[in-house]
Amino acid sequence: MSEFRQATAHVDALEARLAQLQQCIADDNANDYLEENFSFILLAMEEDAPLRLQVESKLKQLAQQQVIRQQEEIAREKEARDAQRAAELANEQEKERLLHEAREREAEREREEQERIQALAIAAQKKREQREKERAEEERQRQLEEQERERLNASIPHGKEGLEKAIAMLREGTSNEEPDLSEDLDAWSTWFDELKELQSLVESKLG
Repeated sequence: MSEFRQATAHVDALEARLAQLQQCIADDNANDYLEENFSFILLAMEEDAPLRLQVESKLKQLAQQQVIRQQEEIAREKEARDAQRAAELANEQEKERLLHEAREREAEREREEQERIQALAIAAQKKREQREKERAEEERQRQLEEQERERLNASIPHGKEGLEKAIAMLREGTSNEEPDLSEDLDAWSTWFDELKELQSLVESKLG
């Protein structure tokens, strides 16, 4: 009777395995199932080993293998997640680096532009100061010349005496040796300007 129950249990187990095999075939996963259960069938056919122990041993082995596969799958998923996070982190760091470099280039460009504007402003200010200095010098020279003309005019009295003095000054000015134009153009220009001033002075006295 005991052997009959064992045989019945064995048949039930085989039927259950066949049902699982049919499901694996439907799921297109039959090869893995046959590989996992082929050793179980051989073990169940051994006459020396008790059938119950054979079944329990195989079930335990299958359970351990399932745990190992699950652990391996979990490890693979974790590795994939870690790799994805590392790639995302590297991508973010690269974006930050490029953005930082772009900001540095923009800051450098703005600094150079500011320096250029400042240099232009300084040059313009120096030019204005130079022009003002030149105008001030021209005004000073004009005032000196005006003062000299006024002094000279005041030193010559009106009337006959003044006319004679102006003529004498004109003669004295024209009696100077004419400068060599080929050697000193500025001297020639100065001499001619002085002569014109004396002539104007005489004409004013005549008037």
